[in-house]
Amino acid sequence: MSNKSTKCYTIRFWYISRHDSIWQYRTDKVSTKFFYCFGWGVRNISNFGTNLETSSYVWENCFALLISIIGLLLFLYLIGNVQLYLKSKADQILFAQEVRANKLHRVERKIREWTARNGIPEEMIMTEIMKNVKQKLEEINYADEDENVNLKYVLSNLPWYLRKRVQWRLCMDGLEKVPMLRNMERKGLKMICEYLRPMIYCQDQIIVQAGKPLDLMFIVIEGTVRCVDAIGNAAPQLQKGYFFGEELFTSESRHPISVQTVICETEVEAFILRTEDLRNLVRTSQFLRNLMEEQL
Repeated sequence: MSNKSTKCYTIRFWYISRHDSIWQYRTDKVSTKFFYCFGWGVRNISNFGTNLETSSYVWENCFALLISIIGLLLFLYLIGNVQLYLKSKADQILFAQEVRANKLHRVERKIREWTARNGIPEEMIMTEIMKNVKQKLEEINYADEDENVNLKYVLSNLPWYLRKRVQWRLCMDGLEKVPMLRNMERKGLKMICEYLRPMIYCQDQIIVQAGKPLDLMFIVIEGTVRCVDAIGNAAPQLQKGYFFGEELFTSESRHPISVQTVICETEVEAFILRTEDLRNLVRTSQFLRNLMEEQL
């Protein structure tokens, strides 16, 4: 082939058609040639080479077919990856739903066991608790946690009006066992109940230590505690429904000294009344202040 024909030779379908005129691309700059060819290849692969116009030249047709086949294969590869991605996301969603359903079932069973142990009617709180639990299970990674259903958990999943009713039901019997409160009207006991705080103590945790100021009274809801005096003599165990710390009501001192050490033998769920809460209660309630003054 002559030099003249070589200079003029270009693959006939490398062109840009504008108003029925053909502008053949010629340049000696390598980078320009490369990016032009690269752009041409991307455009034709993306539409499977449908805009290629070839002559009867065999290799020219083979090249056009190659472009079309590569474009089709890339498209099939993309579709395959999209399907795999969608299947993977669907499997993840189904797995998360299954985990949440299993977690919800376990939590519901534990709550029913807890309400049965504490004499709380299921119909009183189950609907509200499970509604809040379902909302929490929608949170990210919440379903991965092994939730321990206890006093704090139950109360935290109740609206304030039900939380108050449950607290009354759990604490009223314990408060009525306190000698100084036996003759107090239920209105005063309910006011005390509203100041009680739920607390969870671990096994072997010391709640009160002998010789130190007593800054709380507590009512055991679940679990067992043992009391030991300063010389090591053990007192009877305190179990569900029993209280400790009556001195808060009988002592004129703001912080009476405890004569016993109270240790948890098991995990203990309790309601506590701290000294500052009792002072606030007496200060803000004329009704209770009069009752306390009569008792003292």
